[in-house]
Amino acid sequence: MSYNNNTILEKMRGRSGIPDKVENGKLYLPDWDIEITPRLQKADPKSAYIVFEADSPDWDISLTEGSADMGENTETAIDNAVMSYMNTFVDGLGKMKKRREFGTVITRYNNAEHRFRVWNTMLVGKGMGGQSAPKDSGNVYWEILKTDIARRLGNQKICVIKIYASKNGDNVICECRINNEISREMTEKVSAYAKTWKTDGFSSEKQYIFIEQQEKTFVPHKYPKAEKNEEFRDKVDRCIQLIDKAETKKDYDKLYDRMCEAAGDRTLAAECQLMLPEIMARHAYANAIDFPEYIDLTLGKKGTDRIYCCQLYEFYPLKNVALDILSHSVDGEKTFRKLVALSSANRAIGNGIENGAKLENIRMTACNIIAGEDFELR
Repeated sequence: MSYNNNTILEKMRGRSGIPDKVENGKLYLPDWDIEITPRLQKADPKSAYIVFEADSPDWDISLTEGSADMGENTETAIDNAVMSYMNTFVDGLGKMKKRREFGTVITRYNNAEHRFRVWNTMLVGKGMGGQSAPKDSGNVYWEILKTDIARRLGNQKICVIKIYASKNGDNVICECRINNEISREMTEKVSAYAKTWKTDGFSSEKQYIFIEQQEKTFVPHKYPKAEKNEEFRDKVDRCIQLIDKAETKKDYDKLYDRMCEAAGDRTLAAECQLMLPEIMARHAYANAIDFPEYIDLTLGKKGTDRIYCCQLYEFYPLKNVALDILSHSVDGEKTFRKLVALSSANRAIGNGIENGAKLENIRMTACNIIAGEDFELR
């Protein structure tokens, strides 16, 4: 029997607890105004991996989540993967849409107060898990991570924190992501907790924390849903082309002004000139070097602030859009290498190797982005 996305959609029907319908390859939940697109990535005799993308007009990003599971056969594995996603992630979406929050976070970003509502999903575990955890509340991971999560909130409309913890004997494997980007600092805290579990065999726990900013403090983005925003993509493309064409000192001296003119957006031009090379370097060396989750941002006389990358709404969309543009360009690989070469990170890595350091032993510090006072913290 062959399996495809339509197979998955049929298995998703009726599992959200509210009316649903299938339209154009998506599961639509009208009561929540959410649509979910499944994409079957792998279907082996006893395992399956599915990527789900949830979207809503109320959000500033799409929420992508993968679900992998095992089974006696392919169909059972797919069933388990679908059930895992619907019972955890979609359950969290439902709590968020029904406004059943258990807490509120208040932060300051760009000299303004931002208020967020917080929800979490049920704690799903296998084996004994953290038997010392307060299972009656299910808030153990929130208590561990709440300060770190608050530090990573900027002006996002929505954030999803995924927590996975496992222990098998003395071996601990954990992961913590915010909007699908790994947070090594938070992962270390989850790992420290998992090490306290008293279990002889394999144990694991998974939970999602959903965070949504209240309308009264949310500042609308210049490029809503930036990764799918054609205006954003077009402007980034123009800036990349100008960087690619720059050869002489005179070209580079005039580059920022030309990018401002091409994009009609001084902040996006600065992001492409100053941040994009650093972002591409992070991507190029991601498998060998751990980069800090933050940058030091200097805005003229306003001084320097340490900003987590996930606080900057356009940071990861800039990465993903640029990589997609380059992947469809004839000279994309050449342009990518040029961008990496322009980064301070690449120079620091090169200096370390010249001084005898091995690539895997190099430890990066936060890069300092020096922009003008007219740079908008988005």
